[in-house]
Amino acid sequence: MLNQSTGLPRLTKTKGIILASLIAGAMPLPRGPKTRFLSIMSQIRFSIYFAATVLAATTLHADTIVTYPPGTILENIAIAPAGDLFVTDLGSGTLFRISPGGSSQVFGRVPGPLAGVALNTDGTVVAASGTSLYRFARDGTPTLVTDIAGAGFLNGMTLFSPGTFLVADHAADLIWRVDLRTGRASPWLTGSLLVPPAEGLPIGPNGIKLFGGAAYISITGAGTILRVPILPDGAAGPPEVYAYLQVDDFAFGSDGSIFAANQQGEIIRLYPNGVRTSLPTGTLGDAAVAFGRTAADRNDIYIVNNGGAFLGLPGGPGPASVVRLPTDTTGVVPESQVHRDSKGGEEDEEDNRETHGHSGRD
Repeated sequence: MLNQSTGLPRLTKTKGIILASLIAGAMPLPRGPKTRFLSIMSQIRFSIYFAATVLAATTLHADTIVTYPPGTILENIAIAPAGDLFVTDLGSGTLFRISPGGSSQVFGRVPGPLAGVALNTDGTVVAASGTSLYRFARDGTPTLVTDIAGAGFLNGMTLFSPGTFLVADHAADLIWRVDLRTGRASPWLTGSLLVPPAEGLPIGPNGIKLFGGAAYISITGAGTILRVPILPDGAAGPPEVYAYLQVDDFAFGSDGSIFAANQQGEIIRLYPNGVRTSLPTGTLGDAAVAFGRTAADRNDIYIVNNGGAFLGLPGGPGPASVVRLPTDTTGVVPESQVHRDSKGGEEDEEDNRETHGHSGRD
């Protein structure tokens, strides 16, 4: 695939076709020693490994901001208005605070895994851990907000209105709405469109973001991105398939483009008109994307990766890292997309606690 982003090197057409074919496991290698090598390992695993080699040889790597030892599973990212990155480590339950210059420190830690992370309108960091949601004080001390009865595994999350978040549950196949002030959680969206097929990856709702009065949700196992209109009272409208694309988490550019991580060495840019381009990262295990928020990096995306921890690479995963790539657009500020009621004001959580969820159907 050709890289059409301004300021980034382009793959030749031939190399791009080879790379795409190798990632898909669709192109056999010529007969000879490499063919015999494939006979002792999975062609898919080799394809991913070789694709990474092609990327390294044909593209300028993204700028590496910070690196962590192999086995670190960086999962999600949120960026504060002042520019600091908050990055979760799924395996250790650690929340890192990273400066754009690459200075990393442990900001906080919870006893379980740590997945999705987002910021409240007052700057409070909120993160998902298993079936629980935590808020972090300014010194990084975590406080349990709620442990959700009936939850499976909380993954990506996004600010919905001040003090209220939408949280994707990839195991229970639904979207929760959680009020930080009361700790109350209720299903916001359920239905068959959120359920991965039995023969696919067992990952339902993964990433979730708001844009233009709708929620967008990646259903990784189904290979879809859903668009869900938000009704005036804050309830979920009828969901629809916005795109067929198997990705992890994502971010919106101000032009309406989706920048999505797919774990395989590239960020897929999906334009509003359906055109797709590839931004090679030179890394593997890319899991989440966020735009910078300062004058120096508002056109750049930050990508967290796990070094290919889930790809079965020969020799095991590489180091995890946070990398930075330039784009030709600015990012959407999450706080700018909060739901506003039918009168044009921000939703009052206390007045809308009993909003009922929507059941999405095919």
